[in-house]
Amino acid sequence: DKCYRVEKDSNGVERKVGTGREARCVEFDEYMKEAEKFRTKYGVNHILLSTESDEAINSVLKGTYKGWVFSYSNTTRVKTSLQEAIKRGAIAAGQETQNSLTNLLLAVEADFLICTPSSNWCRTILRYALALRGHLPRYAFMDKWSHDVLPEFPGENMRQALLEEMPKDNP
Repeated sequence: DKCYRVEKDSNGVERKVGTGREARCVEFDEYMKEAEKFRTKYGVNHILLSTESDEAINSVLKGTYKGWVFSYSNTTRVKTSLQEAIKRGAIAAGQETQNSLTNLLLAVEADFLICTPSSNWCRTILRYALALRGHLPRYAFMDKWSHDVLPEFPGENMRQALLEEMPKDNP
């Protein structure tokens, strides 16, 4: 397996295709509308596509989105849940752990993030970005989940400080 190099100006785009058991599925065109806003404002043209779906990868390989560079990890993707695929032996548990960590570290380094915060994956990326970088990337949320996106720190005013330090064009 290999992972393509991600340029500095990159968008972390999490794409969910499936039943929506964990988070609301959003059409890829909707993600690209948000990416276009980042491109217009900041000149972004490179997207790291973090997905478990071959369908998502195939949709960007068709060349529909002109002027964009897409990167993604070259790994086995399955149409069922990862847990089911591991149980069936379609993918190795250890390899999938390595793939997930690689995708997480790449996403954390992205300068921009487009995701659904109702997804555990999106919230994990946000939390690690905050922990490793000390700030959140510029982001666009594809749903209105807000229950635990930013942590509460008892006895501290950290949440308010984080909100004040966020880039001003975030909702």
